[in-house]
Amino acid sequence: MKLPDYRRFDPLNGLRQRMGAPLGRFTAAKSPTLLTAAELEQLSTTGIEVELRQIRLLADGTLAYKDCRVAVHQRDLLRAGGEAPQPTRLPAFHLADCDVLQDARLRHPDRSYIASTREDALFVLRLCTRGEDGCERRSERLSVCQSCLGRLCWQEFERSLSQMEARELVAAFSLTTFFKAYPKALARQLWSDAKRAGADL
Repeated sequence: MKLPDYRRFDPLNGLRQRMGAPLGRFTAAKSPTLLTAAELEQLSTTGIEVELRQIRLLADGTLAYKDCRVAVHQRDLLRAGGEAPQPTRLPAFHLADCDVLQDARLRHPDRSYIASTREDALFVLRLCTRGEDGCERRSERLSVCQSCLGRLCWQEFERSLSQMEARELVAAFSLTTFFKAYPKALARQLWSDAKRAGADL
């Protein structure tokens, strides 16, 4: 379907002249709060390196980078004696403004984090050895932060659970399920909420 040339459409041109609106040239402005296609791709693969001050705290307690809800994890992990870290020493990933993340924001404001929308819980870390120059990039399966689950009251997770119950909920946690409950695309969510509110009126 070919659109007509509206520059030669008399009714529109007449209205434009009555309004005193000059014929201009449209240029798309790049917004610093919107993700580019390349950034969306990077979020879903290796993640984007951020400082915690770049992460927005949403009203529902979750985290966002620009216009996308994200998971966040610490980028660098120090390993002892050049050996690979044990699984218990791997950091957890964060989904909410929990007390652990609040503490990190105060105590380590310069520490690098990775924002990600991956759903397989495989996150890229930099494994570094003290006193050595090079760091190894490696994908590791991380667990969700228990403080985040408590902050969001995720599937009735609460601090009073026994260690065994808490571990079972952490092991069963699914990022796919999380992003269904809390959609990644914030603009789409705002539009669907507004649409639903309009339908309810």
